[in-house]
Parts: sequence; C-alpha cells; structure tokens
Amino acid sequence: MYGEKRLTQALTYSGGIPFAGLAFMAGLGIEKDWAINAFLAYGAVIAGFMGGTVWSQAQAGGADTRTLLVMSNIATLTAWAALITPGLLGFGLALQAAAFLTMLGLDWRIHRAQAQPDWYFALRCNISAIVLAFYALLALTA
Repeated sequence: MYGEKRLTQALTYSGGIPFAGLAFMAGLGIEKDWAINAFLAYGAVIAGFMGGTVWSQAQAGGADTRTLLVMSNIATLTAWAALITPGLLGFGLALQAAAFLTMLGLDWRIHRAQAQPDWYFALRCNISAIVLAFYALLALTA
C-alpha cells in the first residue's frame, strides 16, 4: 500500500506549490480576490483528497476504522463549508486549517496503530506544517 516512496514524496511536496503561490499572490495584492478564492477552492479539493487517503488506510485495517471514516468525512465537509459560508475570510481559513489538522490527527491514529510507515507519517507532518504556514500567511496578509 505504501509503495513509490520517492514519487509520493515528490507529488506531496509539489502539491504545496499552489498554496504557496496563491498565498503570495494574495499577500502581494496580485489578483487578490481571485487568489484567495483559488486558495480556498484548492484547499477544499486537497482536503477531499486527503479524506480519501484516510478512507483507504482505514479500509486496510489496523486502526479505529469507524472513527477514521466519520472524522475524515467531517474534516472534508468542513473544508468544503469554507467555500459556501459567507463571512470573514479568517473564518474560512480557520475552517480549512482545522480540517487539515484533523486529517493529520487521523494520520497520527493510523500511524500509532502501526498501520503506516514512519516515512509516510513524517511526510504528512512536514506537508501539514508547510500548508498550515501558508494558511497563516494568507490570514495575516490578506
């Protein structure tokens, strides 16, 4: 299930590039409204993707399957809600940041149950820190 380590790492870190580019665009005032909307839309897509990875790991067993399935759905729907909830930008960013923190917590549960290799959990910690840093940057500059 955890094959292609280098490709997985490369694709994971590459997935952080849109977060970086869009956060910097918004912070610099370049197509600010578009960049913010694109950032939130990309965040919702990636949260959905991460929810799917938790689902596949939960189905493989070794961890609390019910909790993983339910919580990954809640986190994914929370990220989506940021797209449709009117209000302050900070609220939408906080919703999505919470979704990504929840996904990382679910990965920790999977890892703790020894159902995930060390390198994968380290990768998830690293990319989560990177992505959350761009959420903070956007919150501070937009």
